[in-house]
Amino acid sequence: LGDADAAVRKGAASALGSVGDKGAADALFEAVQDSSPGVGISAAGALARLGHETYVDDLKKAAQLKDSTLRRAAVDALGRWQSPDAEPLLRVALKDSNPGVRLEAALQLAARDKKGPDVVAQLEHGASAPGEDGQRALAALHRVGVDTGKMVKLMASSSSNPTRAKAMKSAGQLPPDQALALLRKGAKDPSNMVRLAAAGSLAEVSPRQPGAVSLLRFLSRDPAEDVSTR
Repeated sequence: LGDADAAVRKGAASALGSVGDKGAADALFEAVQDSSPGVGISAAGALARLGHETYVDDLKKAAQLKDSTLRRAAVDALGRWQSPDAEPLLRVALKDSNPGVRLEAALQLAARDKKGPDVVAQLEHGASAPGEDGQRALAALHRVGVDTGKMVKLMASSSSNPTRAKAMKSAGQLPPDQALALLRKGAKDPSNMVRLAAAGSLAEVSPRQPGAVSLLRFLSRDPAEDVSTR
């Protein structure tokens, strides 16, 4: 929390929400006053997760701010609040004008096993987003029982390296035999990024699955060091 980088402080505040001791709470109460609004919002959400609802009203106000980045941070923070009173607030955010805020609301609702059509629609839209957002949306769809297999297989055939890599990272959502077939394809991809993602996902496939060990050996001989040592 003392790092010069606000993003690092924000991550630290969020992580402290998983620590139940008094020292964590004391640090978070101090972090709420951070000069960066995003850090303060994250700290307030972490406190709410620990059962300290002192700043919940402030989070409700932050969810209405003009800055969509702060609105999304507030929605994320409200999602950490374990009270049933958080759900109506998340459903309001599900109708926000900003797609990132709507996606965060859907992700938080899915984490509570809410699987209504409005939640699924936002997750399906978010699954096509690049980077972490798309990955989280796919995982959330899988959590609420949506068959993401076809979506993952389509992504594996994309002309975009990041999209194919995302497919490899999502291989664990497929039955083991299908996952292994997808990863075998990824292991021979011309992109280091995709091969690296395939190597990382192999840990989710049972070593007893026929071909898993031989595929690991194949990747261990990859010309790219970051792939071969993965």
